[in-house]
Amino acid sequence: METPTKEIERLQRLGQNYRESLISIREGEYRFGQTVLLPDGEKPLDEVLKESACEVIILGINEDIGVRANLGRAGTANAWEQSIPHLFALQDNRYLPGEKVMVLGHLNFNDLDGVSRHLNPSFPDDLKQLRQIVELIDRYVYHTAKTIFDAGKKLVAVGGGHNNAYPIIKALADSKKQAVSVLNFDPHADLRDTEGRHSGNGFTYALNDGVLGHYHIFGMSESANNAAILKRIESSDNISATCMERILDEGLHKMNDLLSESLSSFPQGHPVGMEIDMDVLTHFPASALNSSGFTGNQLRSLVRAAFDQISPDYVHLCEAAPDLANSKVGKSQAANFLARLTADVIKKLI
Repeated sequence: METPTKEIERLQRLGQNYRESLISIREGEYRFGQTVLLPDGEKPLDEVLKESACEVIILGINEDIGVRANLGRAGTANAWEQSIPHLFALQDNRYLPGEKVMVLGHLNFNDLDGVSRHLNPSFPDDLKQLRQIVELIDRYVYHTAKTIFDAGKKLVAVGGGHNNAYPIIKALADSKKQAVSVLNFDPHADLRDTEGRHSGNGFTYALNDGVLGHYHIFGMSESANNAAILKRIESSDNISATCMERILDEGLHKMNDLLSESLSSFPQGHPVGMEIDMDVLTHFPASALNSSGFTGNQLRSLVRAAFDQISPDYVHLCEAAPDLANSKVGKSQAANFLARLTADVIKKLI
């Protein structure tokens, strides 16, 4: 991927004034948002990261163009903005020490969103243009992620569609000069054909590029993946899946054991990524509906258990769309859960 020429314009670094607008200060305690590190607004990004002692970088991605290019439900562009107040409101303590974390800001694609809003994915020419825009988004996500990995930092990416898995995986592989092993909590394998970039084929592109090595989908739905995708999984030595139906057959109380079994096949010494597609949850407002997924606490348990066997270089929380909740309370609860899950990931990474 080419290095984009406007990466600084896309990256909206989180500043002190915005931080203060998100936090309610209470005497005698500190919020996570008060203690997290913020980036220097003037220095080049690579210098900011290399000079910082932080271990984990949090990056928001504001886009749902990849979702719409996959004929999905829009709304993922707002997930980061909606979840960060809830993340910042959590207590800073020995479990969640803010001084080890930098909240970088977010990648802003508002201009591309404006251009894309008049495009109707039902029309072939419009769909082609949407997928071309996703290729441009790939470049900016790749450049920012690679800068983070080159600085030796762990990345937590929040928001946007699952299309962003591809540039993140490629960035990690190029930085480490080695193919990446990926665990994906997802009812969908996202192994659709390379028909133009969208949220449903990021892993296909990564496989074809040789940057994705071992790939396991946990919680995959037997009925949400087409025959060609199932054949692709069955015919590949590098791809495997634990279907939700198998988890139900063996008993939900055995889900962590099944996850452990799946992770035992991950090769040693390779960089690792963790993907969390929020539509793996039952009735969670996301780009796709799921009436038979994990509960929130089940997913938290699985994510936390995964860290006992793998040490991810990045975690990507995507496809959340709190705006699609049926009520104001539901929207807030969805954003709050996304923040809680993000906090789980941060705790395990540090």
